[in-house]
Amino acid sequence: MNKNRVEFFAHLTISAVGIALVAVVFFKYLFVPILPFVIAWGAAFIIRPAAVFISKKLRLPRKTVSAALAIIGVSAFLVAAVGLIWYALSEAWQFLSGIAQDEGMFDILSVLTNPLGAIFGNGDGAQKLEEYLGETVRGAISHILNFLVSILTGIVKGIPSVAFFILITVIASVYFALDIDRINSTVRSILPPRAAEVLVGMKNSFFSVGLKYIRAYILLMIITFAVVLTGLLILKVDNALLISMVIAV
Repeated sequence: MNKNRVEFFAHLTISAVGIALVAVVFFKYLFVPILPFVIAWGAAFIIRPAAVFISKKLRLPRKTVSAALAIIGVSAFLVAAVGLIWYALSEAWQFLSGIAQDEGMFDILSVLTNPLGAIFGNGDGAQKLEEYLGETVRGAISHILNFLVSILTGIVKGIPSVAFFILITVIASVYFALDIDRINSTVRSILPPRAAEVLVGMKNSFFSVGLKYIRAYILLMIITFAVVLTGLLILKVDNALLISMVIAV
């Protein structure tokens, strides 16, 4: 192996380790503190066209409209997201608890394993298989329920942190919405020309293609959710909303 190849692999290894360390540090220590400002910038960028349109139609100051939209939009989104997560976890808890207490599922296991008695020559093998499957299912449900308990407990304990996170995000969104043009100009002036061009290209690609892609998937999810929910409600299935959400996703 020549010197150039050794140097290449050395640089590659050092770069990979460096990137991994930076990623670990970022997601462990910096991701949560930075996230409110990332959400704020994204929200300010998204509401900017709506703010311009409303301010022209109603002849109101654009900054006032932007601040109002930022407060209403970001607050509603974050509160709805937290409420949806809490509802989904609660419904999952009830659903799994019902399965664990419902003997009907284990009757189904019995029906499925009975034909195996012919293979084993008697019912002992099928019965043992049924018992094993039943214990496995009960154990899996127990582990999932314990995991859900830990998540719900963490959410309850983290309510002050969640409220503080929402408050910081809303405040940051207002400030970003008021000066989004100046913030973008400042960022572009700080970055090297090539990096600024790449970021502008990525932004244009995202808004021209990415948003259409996301909008199409959201529309498909909404249609799927509505159809499945309607069918489950007609059939009077328990936990219809949770099941519809999972299928749609």
